[in-house]
Amino acid sequence: MSKRMIARASRSRPGFGAGSRIDVGSLVATTANIRDEDFLAGRYVFSQASAIRDAAVINEGTISLRDNGLAALVAPHVRNSGVIEARLGRVALGGAGRFTLDFHGDGLLSFAAGDETAGALVEHTGRIQADGGTVLMTAQAVKGVVDQVINTQGIVSATTVGEHQGRIVLSGGDAGTVAIGGQLAAGGEHGGSVVATGRHITVGTDASIDVSGRSGGGEIALGSLGVASGFAGKSATVEVAAGARLAADATVRGDGGQVTMWSTDRTVFAGSLQARGGAQGGDGGFAEVSSLKAIGLQGQADLRAEHGRTGTLLIDPTDLRIVAGSGGSQDGAAGDGTVSAGDANQGSGNALNTVSASLLGSLAGNSNIVLQATGQITVDTSLNLQTTAGHGFTLQSTQTGGIRFSDRVKLEGNLNYNRQFTDNIPDVTYGPNSMIYNIIIWGGADWDVNQLRDYWQPGKEGVQQIYAEYQRYNNPWFLAYEWLRGHYKTDIYGQTTSIAESAVDQNTLWVGTDDGLLWIT
Repeated sequence: MSKRMIARASRSRPGFGAGSRIDVGSLVATTANIRDEDFLAGRYVFSQASAIRDAAVINEGTISLRDNGLAALVAPHVRNSGVIEARLGRVALGGAGRFTLDFHGDGLLSFAAGDETAGALVEHTGRIQADGGTVLMTAQAVKGVVDQVINTQGIVSATTVGEHQGRIVLSGGDAGTVAIGGQLAAGGEHGGSVVATGRHITVGTDASIDVSGRSGGGEIALGSLGVASGFAGKSATVEVAAGARLAADATVRGDGGQVTMWSTDRTVFAGSLQARGGAQGGDGGFAEVSSLKAIGLQGQADLRAEHGRTGTLLIDPTDLRIVAGSGGSQDGAAGDGTVSAGDANQGSGNALNTVSASLLGSLAGNSNIVLQATGQITVDTSLNLQTTAGHGFTLQSTQTGGIRFSDRVKLEGNLNYNRQFTDNIPDVTYGPNSMIYNIIIWGGADWDVNQLRDYWQPGKEGVQQIYAEYQRYNNPWFLAYEWLRGHYKTDIYGQTTSIAESAVDQNTLWVGTDDGLLWIT
């Protein structure tokens, strides 16, 4: 077909059936209409919504764009079960009746106030391939009309091409739920980014979000616009189910990436996350499970680095208590190794905001654990953490309350390093190889030892030494410089234990092992 843009406006259900194929430079398929004067002036403002409430754009075929192209499918209902290919391009699936299209800027699709659509829905069960480009799924729904506004169960891939990092954005607006299943991948030489915002974010059991890269991990931001934004645009709830996988590894050489989950009301993490440093060098990444109110943590985190520093897992509620056994009310939040000062309260009564010793023990070897609270942190059990070199455990009360130990705390670091080495250990025993024996017993008043400093016979350097007694004994200078006995020994052993007694009040406690040493500050 033509390499020019196809602008297709239909008032009901434009679509591409199974088996169809579109090869084009750029494509707009929408149920909205644009005024002639706006189109001719290059203003792509589709201001006239379809009168049909359930108007939809459906793709069941294959849409292939040339490099740097754009494909926009926009309607109150958008469903893609086919294939969309846009190398270095931009793909937008938008659930809205009216919208503005930006061909040249970063906005791509934008909605004006009042553009919210009752029952807006974007569904993706097919495959979108936009290597080096951007994939945007967005919807503007009327609050309370529909539960899910974005539902992705298919495959979305936006791997890095050269200097062009892939980006996947799922935006449910202020009212919508974003349900993530299937596979989202933005990897390559360096990891790209996956950002999901909306009122509610859910990541299903079989979902995989991967922004790993050979030279560094990218960013996964669930419930906010990410670290650089200061976690702006927070969702009300974020839930990551058991079995879901989040990865931001550096696979060869480089630092692990960033995996963050933020909400205003409740964050629950029960899956697995990893942001490991590269196998050939690099530090572990950063992960945070936070909420302004409640946190649930049953998941696992791996932020190790084989040839660098272990990354940090942050968990953050109000008051916090570390208890014996398993099943703490904050274990869901702490599963990635971090509880943050802004995290929501969990549990009630005696179980309010508790983290179990069992969970901390399981994380100690894989992550730097950081437990923060705006109020008091109480260690209410004997705590024995087997940390490894480069891993740390931090308790921090960021405002008031301090840190209290109601029981003894035992923290062990299991590494001691002892290296002995010397080029020479002189022989001081009885015999011809002993420097002291030669000087005291066979030294005479008729010669000065300094006269023997040039200890080689002329013409026999390296073969025959000079000494007053040639038959059995040695020149002391020869013994000092030529008769050498080196000693080299390395010992690695030991176990270090630190015990903090009860009633310890301070704002920060840090315990860790680094190069085999254990310390508390």
